[in-house]
Amino acid sequence: MTLNAGGGTLETAADLTLSGLIGGAGGLTKTGTSALTLTGANSYTGPTTVSAGSLFAVPATFTQPEIGAVGAGGQTSVARH
Repeated sequence: MTLNAGGGTLETAADLTLSGLIGGAGGLTKTGTSALTLTGANSYTGPTTVSAGSLFAVPATFTQPEIGAVGAGGQTSVARH
């Protein structure tokens, strides 16, 4: 998946695991009450926003230095080893 300058939104109505590459200059916004797990080699450079639900990422695949915003009801977990 490529995130262009305008970014992209993933709404999770059920738990979702993405193992493919997410790249590009845009940001990622996660909405929906379920969990999103990122396990692929992600290289997008825009901000990451969690508006609702949970975002989990495997550390070797999540290169973003920080999560931009976490809304009420949102949570994040980047497993650092």
